[in-house]
Amino acid sequence: MLRETGVPGIYFEDFPELASFTCPEWSHLSAGDSVEFTKRLVPHLRTALGM
Repeated sequence: MLRETGVPGIYFEDFPELASFTCPEWSHLSAGDSVEFTKRLVPHLRTALGM
């Protein structure tokens, strides 16, 4: 889909530092993990958006 639309995107499994989190409900992170995940995600977002 990203290729077809040309929009930037990030897939968590492409980055080991993002792929190691467990989703206890199979779709949401725990409150504590969400903070750490976001800290690790932001640099990838900046790169993808050219910031």
